[in-house]
Amino acid sequence: MYSDNINNIDNTDRETQSIKVRQMRRKRKMEMRRKAMRRRRILALAVLALLIFLIYKAVSGLFNKKEPVSIEGSLPAWYMGMLNQVKAQGFYVAPEFYNSQKNEFLAAYDRAATFKLKIVPGSNHVTTAINYAYDTAEIRSYIRGEAEYTGDQKLVFLTFDDGPNNSVTPQVLDILDKNDVHATFFLLGSDVNEFHQDVLNRMIAEGNSIGLHSFSHVYDELYPDRVANPSKIIEEAKLSQNRLQNIFGEDFISNVWRYPGGHMSWDNTVESDAILKENGIEWIDWNSMSGDAEPMDRRPNSGEEAVALVDQTLNKNLHNEVAVVLMHDSKNKIHTVNYLQSIIDYFKEKDYKFGILK
Repeated sequence: MYSDNINNIDNTDRETQSIKVRQMRRKRKMEMRRKAMRRRRILALAVLALLIFLIYKAVSGLFNKKEPVSIEGSLPAWYMGMLNQVKAQGFYVAPEFYNSQKNEFLAAYDRAATFKLKIVPGSNHVTTAINYAYDTAEIRSYIRGEAEYTGDQKLVFLTFDDGPNNSVTPQVLDILDKNDVHATFFLLGSDVNEFHQDVLNRMIAEGNSIGLHSFSHVYDELYPDRVANPSKIIEEAKLSQNRLQNIFGEDFISNVWRYPGGHMSWDNTVESDAILKENGIEWIDWNSMSGDAEPMDRRPNSGEEAVALVDQTLNKNLHNEVAVVLMHDSKNKIHTVNYLQSIIDYFKEKDYKFGILK
């Protein structure tokens, strides 16, 4: 009897344990199913989020298609080159962020085209041109034989009279930029206005300098009876200066003057020279020319002929280590554009350094 009771107790314990084991297994299975269900839900939510994102990108792409941006051999390449030049000297502060690569290029362009490059205060060029900008009075003394040039490298100053305009001047700038050389542009004050503002901004932003070439270019008013009129000359110089400051700001001052027709062509220039100097302005002529303004019977008809005239006129002088070349960029001087590359090649082959006048 006692034995039977013991067996009954053992059976009851085993059944109780068996029930507990089954309950624990059921709990584990349920927990595993719950975990699996949570994982499936998380995965489903992730897939749904990804699908929503892809749908959004696809839909937005239909309305905001990105334009391809190329930086090789294009204006953006020039913009970025300009930006890098200015960054190197610490004159450019980038915005905090850009919306796109294209906006970054355009921001660099805006810095240049809207004249964020710093002008050297009281001068006629930007900071990036400091290393090749030369004093006008000093260069004049060399080409006139009044002083001996003792520099290690020959110098050439390409100069263009009678601009600016929106036809020939941009083509001249294209050639200069392609060759990485710079020039001095002697401008007519009457044409320094908003209509030519883009080409003026480009002229300075690309490292060139600007000189004064009177306001009117009217010989009868500047030189009545072929005699220089000092009061009219300084009046037109100041009028032209005011026009330039309207475009570039008060820091921009050109102290470089070229007499229309040349200093040597008129009487009484001693007095007008003195008045210009009193106002901080120095005049300069040239000792070489391309012949683009010569009469038709003497005007060069090819790049070779233009180079021959440049060489001939330069080497007439005893002092040819410094060359100031007369050319024009007025609307009717397309010869300048046609022959400019040949003239640049001539001076490069002879190891001249290209400079600008300040």
